[in-house]
Amino acid sequence: MVPTKDYFNKPRTGTYFDDLLENDPDKLFKKYAVHPADSSNDFTVQSSDDDVYRMRTALRVTTAIEAGAVPANKVVAYGHLEKKPRTDPLTTRMEGADCLFLEVTNTPTGGWVPMYYLPWCPAKILHLTIPPLNPLSTTPQPDLFFTAAINGCSIFIQGSRKNPTIFHAGGNPVNSAEGRDSAKIWRQLVSTLKDPAKGKIKAEINKRDHVTEWDLDPTKPRSTQRALDYEAFLKTNYSMPTATIKSVSPWGCVFGVRDDQDDWNFYLQENATVMVETITGTNTVVEHRTFGKDKLTTTNVISTQTYARPLALRKIWPDGGGSVKLVAPLPLVLNWSKT
Repeated sequence: MVPTKDYFNKPRTGTYFDDLLENDPDKLFKKYAVHPADSSNDFTVQSSDDDVYRMRTALRVTTAIEAGAVPANKVVAYGHLEKKPRTDPLTTRMEGADCLFLEVTNTPTGGWVPMYYLPWCPAKILHLTIPPLNPLSTTPQPDLFFTAAINGCSIFIQGSRKNPTIFHAGGNPVNSAEGRDSAKIWRQLVSTLKDPAKGKIKAEINKRDHVTEWDLDPTKPRSTQRALDYEAFLKTNYSMPTATIKSVSPWGCVFGVRDDQDDWNFYLQENATVMVETITGTNTVVEHRTFGKDKLTTTNVISTQTYARPLALRKIWPDGGGSVKLVAPLPLVLNWSKT
């Protein structure tokens, strides 16, 4: 068994994680799985009828797909990182438990971190353009970008490093030609939306990068190789008579950071949520019988906890391809030590 301190449960001040986000993002993303909110608390992107019409006439998509752009006066948002508890995933969403949840609002909020933020919406392609840095501007010009956490969506980046446009395609589109190859369909749909003046799509992250590498082959596991390797590591080092690794479910976080040359760099944090069942006790039920001995039935009392952990951090644009592999430990939990 791999001994480790439970750094996630260490008491922190209310601004500790926000301070890491602004001042030491390298440490933040290597230690904690970050889950940006699906949408802002107070703003919803409207669909564009022109974009919808253009897509439906260009491709034979049988699913109703819409599109919309974040207006220029809403591209700046404010975020706050909050720890999510280790509870039943049904109440926190599978990728939400034990992570750092990034709550987002478009209303200026004291102490919250300014950022460019692109939300998610099912069956929509939403996009946002980050304006180039303007030294004369009197409005906030953040050096951070986030889009909603991804567990099957596709992200595309177009334009220059000083003025990029980011697309977030969410849902499971279907057409008669590609079937359910959503990664390919999203690529085709975004090609009808991109600005020709900004050139080709410079980067793409799809579900094969963060959820499943073999989704078109029903004989293969529906997971990424990195998540499968992590699951094998956990089962080798953490398997105990009183604790069982039930599942390792991958998901991702895409974010951007503006550097000292005012250029944007975009990254994918590959995460996984580990579901663990631990035996916390036993429960005995007595069945009284008229004849013979009473029947005793003993069952284990099972507690389920989920632990979100980062698996890798890699740059996706520019110069994508390299990655920092993270072998994140699990904390010591009740009854994990051998007895």
